[in-house]
Amino acid sequence: MAVSQSLRGFIGQNISGRRSTRPGVVLQFPVGSHDFMAPVAGTWKFVMWGPGGDPVNNGSNLSGGASGGYVEYKKFLDKNQIVKLVVGRDTNTTAVFPDGKLLSAGAASANIGGVATGGDVNLNGTSTPAIGTGLSGPAGQGSGAGLGGTGSSAADGGAGAPALLPYRGGTGGSISSALATAPGGGGAAIGGHGANGMILVLLVS
Repeated sequence: MAVSQSLRGFIGQNISGRRSTRPGVVLQFPVGSHDFMAPVAGTWKFVMWGPGGDPVNNGSNLSGGASGGYVEYKKFLDKNQIVKLVVGRDTNTTAVFPDGKLLSAGAASANIGGVATGGDVNLNGTSTPAIGTGLSGPAGQGSGAGLGGTGSSAADGGAGAPALLPYRGGTGGSISSALATAPGGGGAAIGGHGANGMILVLLVS
């Protein structure tokens, strides 16, 4: 089930507001499979993140997880047309349109960033070093990218997720027990897990 929020003053993806079909209202889809049925005919924008990766344990060296991919896409839909959505936890985040068009915001595979395909905007997730260096994880791509998490000793922080403003990617996890944040942040090398993916859908016009 989707939840909605106003785009005005949009910073991050906090849930608020009530369901509406006026332009500027965002429907947010959590992990799982969903059917989005367009309540009105119009141009709809889909903003998607793949999930972040879990850390890599390479013997005595620990590498932070990479971030998931990011996709933006606009599409005119007639009223009641259905788009099949899957929001990933360990799998790619995808959208399949009535004409067969496929969007994929790829899940990170451990320290390898998720691959983004099919959109008007496609930003791959950020990879992290295969062997821990004790450095902070890298930030994601784009103007709304999440920051990387901090590292310590031979254990790395997780990678931040990509995004374009006004949308924001999740931050990478830090060694100081700070978990990766959704959408798409990579897990820290010690005790961290990659953050979930996410899909936002909004009526543009």
